[in-house]
Amino acid sequence: MEVLIEHLSEVLRAPLASALTPEIIIVQSRGMERWLSLELARLNGISGNVRFPFPNAFLESLFRAVSGEDPTEPSPFDVDVLTFRIMALIDEHSNRSDFETLRNFLTEDPRGDKRYQLCRKIADRFDQYLVFRPDLIERWEAGQIEHSKHHRWQAMIWRELVRLSPGGHRVHRRRRLVEAVRSGAQGLTALPRRVSLFGVSYLPRFHLDIVAELSHVIDLHVYCLNPCREYWADIVSERTAQKVQQRMRAPQDLENRLHLEPGNRLLASWGTLGRNFLDMLTDTSGQQAEEFVEPDGHSLLNRVQADILNLRDPHPEPGVSADASIRIHACHSPMREVEILQDQLLAMFDEDPLLQPSDIIVMTPDIDVYAPFISAVFGAPANSRQRIPFGIADRGPHRESSCLRTFFLLFDLRDSRFGASEILRLLEAPPVLKRFGLENAHLQRVEQWVRAVRICWGEDAATQISLGLPAHPHNTWRAGMERLLLGYAMPSRETEVFHGIRGCDAIEGSDGRIIGPLLDFLEQVFDYRRHAIRFFPG
Repeated sequence: MEVLIEHLSEVLRAPLASALTPEIIIVQSRGMERWLSLELARLNGISGNVRFPFPNAFLESLFRAVSGEDPTEPSPFDVDVLTFRIMALIDEHSNRSDFETLRNFLTEDPRGDKRYQLCRKIADRFDQYLVFRPDLIERWEAGQIEHSKHHRWQAMIWRELVRLSPGGHRVHRRRRLVEAVRSGAQGLTALPRRVSLFGVSYLPRFHLDIVAELSHVIDLHVYCLNPCREYWADIVSERTAQKVQQRMRAPQDLENRLHLEPGNRLLASWGTLGRNFLDMLTDTSGQQAEEFVEPDGHSLLNRVQADILNLRDPHPEPGVSADASIRIHACHSPMREVEILQDQLLAMFDEDPLLQPSDIIVMTPDIDVYAPFISAVFGAPANSRQRIPFGIADRGPHRESSCLRTFFLLFDLRDSRFGASEILRLLEAPPVLKRFGLENAHLQRVEQWVRAVRICWGEDAATQISLGLPAHPHNTWRAGMERLLLGYAMPSRETEVFHGIRGCDAIEGSDGRIIGPLLDFLEQVFDYRRHAIRFFPG
């Protein structure tokens, strides 16, 4: 990556025609965007007026620029819009014979949950067809009859969608863009003058074909990592070789004639997606520049990298033992993984005084799984001197935004039993705390009150009746709050009963300024649920 970023920085030093024209660098993650920004600023002294769109967002801007579409108008083939359009079509054509499978699936769906989930799945699948199976879309629109009954109803829905919104989906828009590029149409003046793709590990053929066409009219640079300097598009893993031999019923002595070469076993097993992308990229026209760097070291990691780079299978070297450059830790939980990671990083900092936190990147397939544990371990170390600065990138928007998280928690209240942990989780959301004038320090006190009065679940006895259970007001939120308020107003010895309520002396001193906002919060939560049930009946 360091070699690639130096070449990119050299290209960006040549200014565009206008200082106000943004530089376009296509990336696949926000983590890469942040790293590029910092490195470009370090290498060039400044990094400004740079846009980092994702591939789909970049293509969407191209389509709109060439066609002159309103950028604020949503496309009728956006997945969110498409979901509700499909819902309407299924209702309209549900009596047709080809829709029998859908009718059977949608039985016993009084609230429409299954219908929405199904249509969302269909919309997602259609969106995938547009990118990965444009030939299928074109067959459907040409009226070709599908033999599979599952494809027949899909084709019927798709043709109806296109009839109502002709020419609005990606396959049509790609065709118009390619025709405009090849004919030199007037709309090409809206295209960016220079575009760079950096660190993109894979692009579908749909995207790559558009990039190849654009390279004829704009200055386009692709920076990608290739782990091997040899041609490795035809190597196969041992499992794939065995499947080919079994399918062709070939004896072992024909393996060489089938050219089932593993090359490097690690690369053959793990590099399939990158191999396909690099093979497609090699087939496109354009100048290619190779900047391979031979690993300069004798550690275990260096030897593995050198074997992959030169496409050779690893072989044991006499007198060479394993070292700590590659380590494998088997842990029983994600929390333990993160704790061991912290211990290993602290040891690395002790061993190398020049090592900085900014020199380290930790990668994981699904960051949302590990993010809470990372915050818990690295955010609150037992010893403040062991604190390691960190940042978490590439989280989903609902994870990044506390407002969005709170929004979805409110949605869940509609079918909630008002469990104690569920309500407390909503209360600890930063927007809720701020709204009711509470602080994080107050949460521990509220949790102590909930345990003291033994609140378990339910607003009151009516909640239990609505679920077909006997009316039992104890251990509900209203019963617990009444005990707290009585104990605050009339301190008791936990044995006296007033109007059937036994007070609880859990509120002390200045705690009185917390109970008011807490009661206000609970009343608004209960009121919200009643309104939600009224407007969205089950």
